[in-house]
Amino acid sequence: MAKLKLEYIWLDGYTPVAGLRSKTKIIDGDFKPGFKARLHQKDLRIAIEDAQKLGIAMPAIALAAQCMNALVGGGDGDLDSSAMAKVVERMNGIQR
Repeated sequence: MAKLKLEYIWLDGYTPVAGLRSKTKIIDGDFKPGFKARLHQKDLRIAIEDAQKLGIAMPAIALAAQCMNALVGGGDGDLDSSAMAKVVERMNGIQR
């Protein structure tokens, strides 16, 4: 598997990720819960259900839900929702 040095660019120091206390939290692998992934999973499910009722396509939400489902299904539902980065890393063969 590939090893990769992860770098993230923050334009203004603000981050919209719930519970993110530091710009380097994801890079450092610190996924202590701020907003638990299983709760984010529930919210994404509700958004998809409501969109379906309204006949609205929301492909980005569906993709986010698939990644969140993989995270929670892999036993990481009590981690912060930013731990979804772990799913993306696994999909790309990145090891920490």
